[in-house]
Amino acid sequence: MLDELGIAKELQTQTVRTMDKRSKLPRDVFEKTLSDGGLSDKQVKGVCDFLTTKSIVDVTSSFPSLIECSAVVEMQSAIDQLTEM
Repeated sequence: MLDELGIAKELQTQTVRTMDKRSKLPRDVFEKTLSDGGLSDKQVKGVCDFLTTKSIVDVTSSFPSLIECSAVVEMQSAIDQLTEM
């Protein structure tokens, strides 16, 4: 997801650390922290959209490269199995 948003490799570790703190920060502080960390407005929006997405379908629609991600495939498979029960 970070690659798809064009976030440089050298910014990714700090971006993930900031993402991990999302629930502890007000949205404006979270966005400013990402921006101060070197992300563009478009990248900040992409991170926020990703973190607020509520379904796998929405995530893969916004980030098509994740369709092949093994974790996403496994989650979708588990959801499909639960739906069939």
